[in-house]
Amino acid sequence: MPGDGQVPYMSTLVDRLYQRLPEIHRRMDALDGTWTLKRYLGAMLADGGLLDDTITRIAGDNPVGPATPEPWALRGDELAQWRANRVRRPSALADPVQADVAWLPWLAQLVGSTLDPAASEQEKRDTIAYATSGWRGGTRSAIADAAKTALTGSKYARVVPHMIPVSGSLNDGTIWDITIVTRTAETPDPGAVLDAVLRKGVKPAGVVLHHAAYGASWDQIEAVFPQWNPHWESLTWDQLEQAGLIYTAIPGNAVPNPSFEVDTTGWAAGANSSIGRVLGGVDGVAMCRVTATGAGSGNLVSPDIPATPGSAHFSFSVRPDLTRDVGYTLKFYNGGSYLAGSDFAQSYPATAADAWFRAGTGVAVPVPATATKMIATVTVTGMGAGELYDVDAFYARNI
Repeated sequence: MPGDGQVPYMSTLVDRLYQRLPEIHRRMDALDGTWTLKRYLGAMLADGGLLDDTITRIAGDNPVGPATPEPWALRGDELAQWRANRVRRPSALADPVQADVAWLPWLAQLVGSTLDPAASEQEKRDTIAYATSGWRGGTRSAIADAAKTALTGSKYARVVPHMIPVSGSLNDGTIWDITIVTRTAETPDPGAVLDAVLRKGVKPAGVVLHHAAYGASWDQIEAVFPQWNPHWESLTWDQLEQAGLIYTAIPGNAVPNPSFEVDTTGWAAGANSSIGRVLGGVDGVAMCRVTATGAGSGNLVSPDIPATPGSAHFSFSVRPDLTRDVGYTLKFYNGGSYLAGSDFAQSYPATAADAWFRAGTGVAVPVPATATKMIATVTVTGMGAGELYDVDAFYARNI
């Protein structure tokens, strides 16, 4: 107020103009503490200051408008700062972190998202930043990103299709089941994980969402890795911690050693292939990795799987490192005698790279009347030498 000795507030634009006035005017303006000139400029250029500040926020790494001519109303130090800001400052126009709240509905349109009016400001910003809905809605990455908004810490979230959590493990589900795996320590409210996915509108139609939290104790890690060796030195903590997602055999599963939790006992490398056990997979802590030793097909041969005449269900998860044709063949035996002409084969052309795919789900396998066992061969065709694919969670039962 006039006469209180306080300097009136000015926008950045008014301050720049005021500082460029002859010093005599500024001294006279401050002489009696009324700041008549400064208050006049502030009132006259209030809207101009707001516009100037907005343009400054928009002009970030990719400024709107040309870099030249440069602003004429800047002192030398201000011009240097303006130049530096053009390089360092991201534009607020498309940055959900900096953007005004009023801009958020417009930003949401750019990524195809719809903001929930009841959501908090931070959740609205997260919806845009993660782009969980809109163009990415229904994808595994979108589901994981939506779940992360309910987590803390590193916000680890992993989406596992066709599996369900049962007693601390992930078991075989249907094609409609999706499980979101998070760390117990990063999940303050387990119910909020699924709620976040539903509220953000990224759940695929018809699927059933499940949530599983895991966290390893040293006792669990020691049980899984009883002997330390140089191999463990290369592992991430996440790989070690997955010991907390303890594997439990699926009741009724006829496949021996179906999840490679300890080793690959019973399984054999087929033609042009080598096999090994590595950490990871879709259940438990490990999976089998098949590597082609030369150009051609990579093959994995199962142990003997007990079979009962009638119909059977056989499925497994597979992840090729490149888009490849995946298939499996079941051969039936009566004791040690091969039942020629009774093979069952299934193929999945152009299975996507670096993504787990559940093969065999929903397929009824006819089992010959005299069969007592079957042997499965998984084949990925068109591989090059050194190319690999991963398999895990084999499952077979009579239906």
